[in-house]
Amino acid sequence: MVKALAAAAAQGSEVRYVRYQHAPGPPISEYSALVGHGSYEIAYRDAALYEWLLRHQCDKCGRPLARWHELPPPPSTFG
Repeated sequence: MVKALAAAAAQGSEVRYVRYQHAPGPPISEYSALVGHGSYEIAYRDAALYEWLLRHQCDKCGRPLARWHELPPPPSTFG
């Protein structure tokens, strides 16, 4: 995995690799002994992950990003 990330970086991709030295086990008690396998718990709480994700888009897709459409208001239940 590290070699693949290094190769992508060498080709100009922005790569960020974070290793959490003290990651917990998964939150499911039956797997809690798998210490270190719950790193996603820490990663998903890191605002930098979302900032990094939002700076990227798929260049291979060849189409513009999808537009957001506002949802209509819910129907009034007091009408």
